[in-house]
Amino acid sequence: MVDGTRIRDGRVLMNVTQADLAKASNLQQPLISMIERGDRMASGDQLAAISNALGLPSSFFQFKPLSGPGASPEFRRMKTARSKDTEQARQLFREAFRISEQLLEGSGYPQPTLPVVDDREAELSIDRIEEIAQETRAAWGLDAESPLNHLVRTMERRGIVVCPLVLPGEEEPLYGEGRSQHFGASYWLGVGETAVVSIFPGSSGDRDRFTTAHEAGHMILHTFRPAVDADVKEREANLFAGALLAPSRAIAGNYAETMGLKTLAQMKAKWGLSMQALVMRGRQLEVLSSERSQGLFRQISARGWRKGEPVQVPHEAPKLLRKLLERRYGVTPFAGDRVVDELGLPTAMLRSLAPDPLGTREQERDNVSFVNFQSRERTYDASTPTRLQI
Repeated sequence: MVDGTRIRDGRVLMNVTQADLAKASNLQQPLISMIERGDRMASGDQLAAISNALGLPSSFFQFKPLSGPGASPEFRRMKTARSKDTEQARQLFREAFRISEQLLEGSGYPQPTLPVVDDREAELSIDRIEEIAQETRAAWGLDAESPLNHLVRTMERRGIVVCPLVLPGEEEPLYGEGRSQHFGASYWLGVGETAVVSIFPGSSGDRDRFTTAHEAGHMILHTFRPAVDADVKEREANLFAGALLAPSRAIAGNYAETMGLKTLAQMKAKWGLSMQALVMRGRQLEVLSSERSQGLFRQISARGWRKGEPVQVPHEAPKLLRKLLERRYGVTPFAGDRVVDELGLPTAMLRSLAPDPLGTREQERDNVSFVNFQSRERTYDASTPTRLQI
């Protein structure tokens, strides 16, 4: 028996309307509507026609639709994102969460290591968030002040699944010049349960690192505080990301009212945070005045660096989901039909969720470059970067 809601899930995932599905499957739209509402059961032939039209394996429709809190993960997107694209992104995350649970079950992999935050305040203070970030570092076996060289790998070793999300139909590389109107999504079922962070890969590694830390913040700060206002959640997650990646006790002394872009570039190379994020971090910690931060933002804008800063922070490729696939299905998991039948997603989608780490543009975190700031008129030339020695 197939839950009709699952057919709607498939339509949303593939961004297909009922009318489009009716035309492609040679079925009547009212019939599809009744099946989705549960007023009519789909026959085997009808289900096969829907499966073929959507390009999804028949096993996709056998899985129960997610319900409860896990069906509505924390989701970060631009205000200009279209609602249908957001629904498609949400459904893709639900599928990523589902297959993560399937692959983790019986794998013997460690349960997620995340601190529990159940404070009753409507909004946490900066000091409290700094404290929670330090608790997180301790739980992950990190010291209090060192740069976090590979955030994704650190989280995966602590049982947290991290995977990229590329919407079906997007014709762009994993790390393209353009990016989705969405940034990331996350959900943690609770102590001892599955935790998944997904990001929509952008063109810069520093932005993806911040998004990953931001989503970790949502899981830690809001799993047990779900009623917090949405805007407050975003502020708290942003503060957590900065505190996790660049602890105040380690970074505050690097700021000065006379600091310039070269100092910001050096800080970015060390901590893996964008120059703009570092300016905001200085304001949050009250070690930069409003006037100085605005001046630095003006300089960044004048050089055209709002969307493309000069320091190159490498992307961090996840490995855990791919390793779980290989453990269950062998070193070439997509060689046969078994993985598709058992996980209920087409091969292309599974490959996008669990890419081969050897095929990504990952580099070591110390492989960074920065522009020579001796002349204010000089423009950054990415083809001739200067190595920054730290």
